[in-house]
Order: sequence, then structure tokens, then C-alpha cells
Amino acid sequence: NSILPGTGSSGEGGEIPGGSEAVEQGAISFTNPIWANEKASVTISTNTSYTMQYQVAAKEEASNDSNWKVVPEGGLIGNLNHRDVVYARLVQGTNYGEEASTTIKDENPPTISNIATSNITTSSISVTVTATDNETGIASYTYSTTGKSPVTTANASYTFTGLNAETEYTIQVTVTDKAGKEATQSVQATTEEEKSEVAEAIENNTSYTNT
Repeated sequence: NSILPGTGSSGEGGEIPGGSEAVEQGAISFTNPIWANEKASVTISTNTSYTMQYQVAAKEEASNDSNWKVVPEGGLIGNLNHRDVVYARLVQGTNYGEEASTTIKDENPPTISNIATSNITTSSISVTVTATDNETGIASYTYSTTGKSPVTTANASYTFTGLNAETEYTIQVTVTDKAGKEATQSVQATTEEEKSEVAEAIENNTSYTNT
């Protein structure tokens, strides 16, 4: 949780708690973000009898005096994105304490559980990636290998073409989530060897004519 300064006022019985002191004392508390379906939620609570107000600012922007709303019953604030800032303050009548805040952040990169190769020929290799991201979600996959420019796509599979026969390739895959976090793994695969016309005819059970 980060604490940002605000303008405080005195309520009945003394100063209304706010800022870092309010967080330390539990007068304003934020839970850690809970992610589901690429959105986050936090719960705001207080151990005081003051009314709580909140607002959400996108992309770490500052709070706005006109955007304060009463915290709903239960304190759950949902539909939050990476880098949203949730501000909260305590209110009594027209008086209010300094605001405190928490910034929503996707702290974890995607998880790559498997990279599989298939449909290997003398000149091509297909790659399929199994990856998950339980916070902001996966944005893209970048595929690269020797002699080929990296290719970035939204697809979890890609086919390299124009490869050399009977050559081992190290294929690197980078998975990027919507917060810019990356995970990278690699896999090795070897293209098939070129076959003579005789060998192909035998394999395909077809006739070969020597011209």
C-alpha cells in the first residue's frame, strides 16, 4: 500500500485519522488485490465509526476532489485494472481525514507449463505453447529461432518455415501478459533429412522411374 497526502480536517473529538498513520492504526485498511477474469478487486475497511469514501483513478493518476463516493457495504471495490489507484478517506459531516491509497499491480509473469513441437518436415517446425496468467491475462507470444526474425502474435501456436533440412533449432518463446511481465522458455527440435527420390518412393509405396 502506498500513502499519498491529502487535506485533513478535525472532526468531533479530535483529528480524523488519515494518511500513513490511519493505515498503521487500521483506521483505513486495504486487502491485497484478488484477480479473476483479468480484473482485480480489493476490500476497504476501517476500525472506526467514521464514514468511508473512496475513488478509483486510472494509470496511477492523482485523486480528484469531485470523484469521492461512499464505500459500499462490505467494502468491496471491483472491476480494477493494473495500475489503477484506489484512494480512501474517513469522513464526518463536511470534515475528512487525509487520503490513503493502494495501487493495483500485476506482480507476477505468466506461467509456461509446456512447449511442444509437431508437424516437423525438412523445412518447417510447428510450435504450440501452453501458458497461463491468473492476473491481467496473456497479451502475446513471441517466437524466435536461429536465422529467423522474431514473430509476435496473439496465437499460442506458430509454424516456422523455410528452415534447413537435418538441422537442430533452438526455438525460444516469450509470453507477455497485459502488464508487460514476461516469461521465456525454449525447446529444441531437428528438421527431417532430405530423402532421395528412391527413398520417398519406397516410403510412399510408389514406383520410381529413373530418367
